[in-house]
Amino acid sequence: GSALWCWGVNYNGVLGSGLLDDFAYEEAQPIPGAWAEVAPMQERNGQEEHVCGRRLSGELECWGDQAFTPGVPCYGDDRPCIVEPQGAAPFTTVTTGSSVSCALAEGWPWCWGWADEAQLGFDTTSFDARFPLPIPRTAPPVEIAAGFLGGCARTADGRVACWGSDLYRGEVGPDPARAAFPMAGVAEAAQVAVGLSSVCVRGGDGSVRCWGGSFDDDYGFLGGESARPSDDAYAIPGLPRAVELAVGNAHGCVIGDDASVWCWGESAAGATGAIGGDDCAGTPCTRTPRRVEGLPGTPVELALGGLLSLREPGFSCARLADGRVSCWGANGLGTLGDGTRVDSAAPVLVEGIDDAVELRGVGLHVCARRSSGEVWCWGADLGGTLGTTARLPACGFAPCASAPVRATALAGTEA
Repeated sequence: GSALWCWGVNYNGVLGSGLLDDFAYEEAQPIPGAWAEVAPMQERNGQEEHVCGRRLSGELECWGDQAFTPGVPCYGDDRPCIVEPQGAAPFTTVTTGSSVSCALAEGWPWCWGWADEAQLGFDTTSFDARFPLPIPRTAPPVEIAAGFLGGCARTADGRVACWGSDLYRGEVGPDPARAAFPMAGVAEAAQVAVGLSSVCVRGGDGSVRCWGGSFDDDYGFLGGESARPSDDAYAIPGLPRAVELAVGNAHGCVIGDDASVWCWGESAAGATGAIGGDDCAGTPCTRTPRRVEGLPGTPVELALGGLLSLREPGFSCARLADGRVSCWGANGLGTLGDGTRVDSAAPVLVEGIDDAVELRGVGLHVCARRSSGEVWCWGADLGGTLGTTARLPACGFAPCASAPVRATALAGTEA
């Protein structure tokens, strides 16, 4: 359907309910209107700051806190407000990062938000944009992806151009990219994915290339022997032909055309299918991609999580063709959904889910949409993010559900 419901912590009005109270809402707050898609801002310190949604009519509206991304022209608004494209036709898609948001209009990328790292793709770092502006020097893209400090666009002919932090644009130097910068060595890209400080692309031939890396160490994310950021699009070695690519906080995974899953990067708790193997500045990692053994079915969709800023290692989940879900990696907050809080490098089945049709992982929790339209979630319940009224046990700094709980916030609605 086209209805939109939100629940969790109403941080500066991020639920769009018309209230500005920072309370945790376990009951869903409806947002009136017919919506085509919604893009929550990537988390900073475990909290989402604002949300943007595209109506079926093409209008783009945003709501919530604008302290980190001042792009929305109505600061701290507690209800959706229209974001004007300054003369462009209606938007066709929207994506949000941690300090910038981008959308497509007439096949052209428009961005707004902070500019301290040239996240807007302009020849300046001296002003922030409170309304969308067109990104210069790009051909009309078919896909855009916003990240922590910038974004990337993929064109119909498979080229990729990035802007913002030097790590995104493939230049490990002191200056941010002040315009969209075509990435050398990338051609015929079929998918682009932006992580915390790295970018990966899946080629039409199934190959995967990544560049960037974290500010101190790449946690093995680039899949090579070097422990430093790369200014080249590095071909991830040892992978089968990839048909799907997923990027997490500091690790990546692909589904191969042979239905295998391969992962690499941070692996302190087994998010890559093994605990460690290599050392990345004191953090266990897997520099060479490894096959995840023991999946109990055919994977069709991936969802990765973890939040290193809160010292929470990564985890990985796969939706299987038969509707079950299997996860592996960190489980201290119940993110594997198997009813325990024991980390596991081997895939375990999520309890009670056998008809999942969609899977999403954000930060420290995962949700599955079932064939009935119900949504069931597990992991950390940071201020009601699981959408349940059930009393959950304390799991360190947050309550958690180690097995899926129904998002009763959506009771009576069809997701």
